[in-house]
Amino acid sequence: MMQRKVSWKYYVMMAGLSLVFAAIACNTPSGAGGETPTVDPAQMSPTSESGTSIPTTEEAGTEPSSETSTPAPPTETPTEICNYDSVFVSDVTIPDDTEVVAGTGFTKTWRIQNNGCLPWQTGTVLLFVEGEQMGGPVSVPVPATAPGGTQDISVSLTAPAAPGEHKGYWRLRSSDGIQLGDKIYVQIISVAPTPTLTLTPTTPPPPSLPDLYVNEFSLNPATPVQGSSVHVRIGIYNKGTAATGGSFIVRWYGGESFASPSCEWNIGNLVKNGGVIKECDFVFNSWYGSINTKVVVDVGDAIEESDETNNIFLKAISVSKP
Repeated sequence: MMQRKVSWKYYVMMAGLSLVFAAIACNTPSGAGGETPTVDPAQMSPTSESGTSIPTTEEAGTEPSSETSTPAPPTETPTEICNYDSVFVSDVTIPDDTEVVAGTGFTKTWRIQNNGCLPWQTGTVLLFVEGEQMGGPVSVPVPATAPGGTQDISVSLTAPAAPGEHKGYWRLRSSDGIQLGDKIYVQIISVAPTPTLTLTPTTPPPPSLPDLYVNEFSLNPATPVQGSSVHVRIGIYNKGTAATGGSFIVRWYGGESFASPSCEWNIGNLVKNGGVIKECDFVFNSWYGSINTKVVVDVGDAIEESDETNNIFLKAISVSKP
């Protein structure tokens, strides 16, 4: 009997069938009764409404992450730092470039606000820090001030002698020695003083007034005789700058010690540079070796005159015996 030659494909097919039967045998449930094993629903693949199995992450080829999420650390709120502070508000007096006469004192006042979060304590000062001090103090006290409050702070200064712009800086310093806030400054223009004109006082012209005096006197005879008549002639003159404006009295006394006047005249208005002659006759009852005869012009000073010292006229005469 002839043997057939077996192809290698035959052996391969037979080996494959053997593997299939072995697999079937392994998958056959064991034990009596042929119970179906229970499947954990959590391990079952989800299915769609149509019954089609939805692939799990592993089935879809995606590997599950093995890393664990770490929560972010809490964010810390920064703590606000509380400091002294100040801010310039306005110039109360002496705005920038005010002209001040050299050598003249003035008061500079600033308005400053506490814009910090700490109060200015007692002992806070406004301190000169640089520039020109202009004769001011090293520092001036500043009242205690709460945050948000304002103060008007003044410094007494003197304009420098040199003409031109002058500027000085000041700054607050706390009670514990900390300089704080804005530097503030005073800026002026020093100007030379205006020369004082010395006016020579002028003498006002004298008022226009009359001036009365005796400009003529004579006796006839020149030496009177006791018991005989003597003729008296008297000239009254106004050498002032105005008329008398009214009447006045002239009296003649044969002797200056006589109690009553020997002759008397009432003279009306006498114009400026005008004169008048008055005459009378008189008899001396006694003889006199020497006697002063007297004329009084403007008796009682009725007329205001520029010179009241020349209203009395005296002349020495003698009266002889018969």
